[in-house]
Amino acid sequence: MQIPAMIPELFRQAYELSVDVFYDWDTVYSSGPPAADVDADDDDIDGYTPFQQVLLMVAYEYFSEEGTAICYLARADAFGTLIGDRQCVESWISRGWARRSATDPDAFAPRRFLLDAAATCPLDDGHAEFDPAIFARIAEIRAKEAGIEDRGN
Repeated sequence: MQIPAMIPELFRQAYELSVDVFYDWDTVYSSGPPAADVDADDDDIDGYTPFQQVLLMVAYEYFSEEGTAICYLARADAFGTLIGDRQCVESWISRGWARRSATDPDAFAPRRFLLDAAATCPLDDGHAEFDPAIFARIAEIRAKEAGIEDRGN
């Protein structure tokens, strides 16, 4: 079964909020994350990583419809798989689709059109990952629409 596509802006806003919450609890929630006892040193709390816990929290606070929250979570998880592939990230950086942090060589920031691609790329719930070639084609189209020249080609 196919996971429905999302409006790119909605996915992007929710994902960016998730990242912001993850990296700065105090700005968003002065008393820490609600309904989650997240210890930054613990990689596996109740079966979910701290970032997955944030994704869950944001999904159910940001989207009023459960189906949309589930769609967001599936797409965020599939995008996380791509982010976890160092070769994929290095390809994005070389193409100008992401930029490396000046202070942390392991950190990078994807361009917004990559989040838009994650919102619309076909995703089968049985497979739970984007096809990297299809994702790259969609990202390339989105990059051209955004006026980003592909430095890799």
